[in-house]
Amino acid sequence: MRAAFLSLCVSASLLALGCSSAEDSEGAELYSYGAGDVEQAVLGTWTGTWTPPGGAAGAFTVQLARPAGATTRPACGNRELGTLGPACIDMSSMTLAGVLDVEDGSFTAAPISGGLTVPGTELTELFLSLEGAGVRWSAEWARGAWTGCRANALDGTTLAACTLAARAP
Repeated sequence: MRAAFLSLCVSASLLALGCSSAEDSEGAELYSYGAGDVEQAVLGTWTGTWTPPGGAAGAFTVQLARPAGATTRPACGNRELGTLGPACIDMSSMTLAGVLDVEDGSFTAAPISGGLTVPGTELTELFLSLEGAGVRWSAEWARGAWTGCRANALDGTTLAACTLAARAP
């Protein structure tokens, strides 16, 4: 019993040392961005193009906002899978709510919700994923430019490729 307890203590100590969080040894934050920086990069009304498979490109608009009462702490945990030792990436996330409008009428004032994830301690990329009204909409942002914008049905069928071109805060 004592050997098992000692083994558990040693394992926990090694895990704590092997996986850093976004704090240095003195507890100072190492993140180079905060919620305001992420909000400034993402929130607002975005316009762009919406191109269904085999169809003509048309305009679309998505409004992105923080929902009322959004929490800043997730109600979930993290876990490590594997035995080669801990490997971590600091992650930040933000809950979002949106409204999707597509010029062709396929979505009109469609409510979507989800969030964004920022990997790492610097705001160099982020990933959006929102869904609702039968659509799962996602996009990636890297160093100020949007890429990988797409819309899929909830069963994975491609509904459209898209671009995000301009924003009105």
